Amino acid sequence: MTDLDALYSWEHWSDFLYRLGAISTPADLQGFISGILAGGEQLDTEQWRVMAEEFMDLPEPLKEIESQAAMDAYAVFSQRALADQEYGFRLLLPDDAVPLSQRVEALGQWSQSFLTGLGMSRCDTMALDEDGKDMLSTLAEIAQIDTDLEDNDENERLYMELGEFIRVGALYLYQFHQQQTESDAGSIH
Repeated sequence: MTDLDALYSWEHWSDFLYRLGAISTPADLQGFISGILAGGEQLDTEQWRVMAEEFMDLPEPLKEIESQAAMDAYAVFSQRALADQEYGFRLLLPDDAVPLSQRVEALGQWSQSFLTGLGMSRCDTMALDEDGKDMLSTLAEIAQIDTDLEDNDENERLYMELGEFIRVGALYLYQFHQQQTESDAGSIH
């Protein structure tokens, strides 16, 4: 398994989080870091670990070197994925073999955790353009999604569309704040 495969492996991260005693799912973890980064935060690995430990409600802080290194790498990979000029960022969700209701639940968890991370960042939501504000509003609606649905082609298509909307929304908000940061840095004399 390559590093990139591991980054997007639901099973890999589920096992890792289970071993840590985390209450979070892989969707929660990725949504959380993506929200923090999309909000314009530049985290060092120590800050990320502290925030992640608190968010995941771990029974004890990460002590094992391997666990710390995995969380540190996750932050670096997440930032690189959002900054990828080829738009290679993907959502960390269960694969298609998992029942649709569980995948939809993970979409809702991802959206809720993204909004939590964004709220913990320095993001000024009032400074967002209309597209950004609309995306946040829609993400809030997706966070409340009804998971009691039939497993059929129409719902599968809607799931895929929502997933793509979330992916594009995260990229949009990340790029919005990167441009804002670059603009602010350029205006300092």
